[in-house]
Amino acid sequence: MVASTRWARAARALAQTALFEAGAVPYAVLTTQPLWRTNGGRLAELAQLAPGEHVLDLGCGPGESAFGMADRISGLQVTGLDLSHAMVGLARARSSYDRAGHAVSLRQGNAERLPFADGTFDAVTGHSFLYLLPDARAVLREAARVVKPGRRLVFLEPAAAPRSALTDVVRARAARDPRFTASMVLWRAVSRRYGRFDERRLCALFEEAGLEPVEAVPTLGELAIFGVAQRPVPTKVTDIAWERWKPKDDATLLFVVREGQVLLIRKKRGLGAGKVNAPGGRIEPGESPLEAAIRETREEVGVTPTGVRFAGEVSFQFCDGYALHAHVFTATDCEGEAIETDEAKPLWTLLDRIPFGEMWADDAHWLPHALAGRRFAGRFVFDGDAMVDMALDVTP
Repeated sequence: MVASTRWARAARALAQTALFEAGAVPYAVLTTQPLWRTNGGRLAELAQLAPGEHVLDLGCGPGESAFGMADRISGLQVTGLDLSHAMVGLARARSSYDRAGHAVSLRQGNAERLPFADGTFDAVTGHSFLYLLPDARAVLREAARVVKPGRRLVFLEPAAAPRSALTDVVRARAARDPRFTASMVLWRAVSRRYGRFDERRLCALFEEAGLEPVEAVPTLGELAIFGVAQRPVPTKVTDIAWERWKPKDDATLLFVVREGQVLLIRKKRGLGAGKVNAPGGRIEPGESPLEAAIRETREEVGVTPTGVRFAGEVSFQFCDGYALHAHVFTATDCEGEAIETDEAKPLWTLLDRIPFGEMWADDAHWLPHALAGRRFAGRFVFDGDAMVDMALDVTP
């Protein structure tokens, strides 16, 4: 039964992809219209977006909703994503002359496997998107992962409206807006096959994806409904789906230990400026974690570590959406003399006098294991500088 369901979903997805590849131009003709763009702008308003923020528009098609959001909020950055190469191609062509095109970037991709780190976006939106999906819950889980905690996801979907609603809308606009009328008639015909939404169904779908429903707002003469949800702010390690978690930054830490002392630094800039930590930083493209750890130590304090070994890893989720993963190394010695740089001031510290009170709160839990040669893996939730929850696994 499970296998047959998967095959059915795969077949439906393939059929839909073929349909949208072949029908991209007619679809663009029908949806490139003021009312479609206006409702795209409402997505941004309901998402409570502000100038300078970044929204991901899923199933962006030829881009009308993405352009509508950029139109509505000056300075908004919009990334549109669609599975169809043809749709993305049309949207890119339009962006070259559309008045809001400068604010919209476009890419082809699968919404079930979003190529973005946790908490990348200030909101996620979709226009006529969820009802077509073979597995809407899987896509919403991914959407929830890439939006910042506490921020909104907004979708405009066909509503389970009475049959008379379409007649009323068509009668009101048929003469002055035939393209809108044609698009609504087609939309209702397609959604009758794939499914429509009411508030209860939307809320259930959001909750199954780990989201908090916020509101449901009827629109287009009750033919459509805006579903609004938000990603919960994590307060516990168990609030986070670590199997799907993708950090924004991948980094290193390296502790040189010799003659009863450990080489620490006082950071001068960046995350944790002013705190005591170990040399380390982001892994550059093409680097291994080990190469990055050695390079960062040279750059920050001017020494080359020797006898380097992997000690463990730590993963951090911040309540504001930032996510960081760090590979931790220890070294038995180093070449050269530690010097102060623009990035850090070196501190050789006795092992029994490590200033944990001046370090990140998690260090006191895992650093003793690293220095004792025990492997570990830690997961931590932070609200600013305050650690609110943790889990630590240690291997002797």
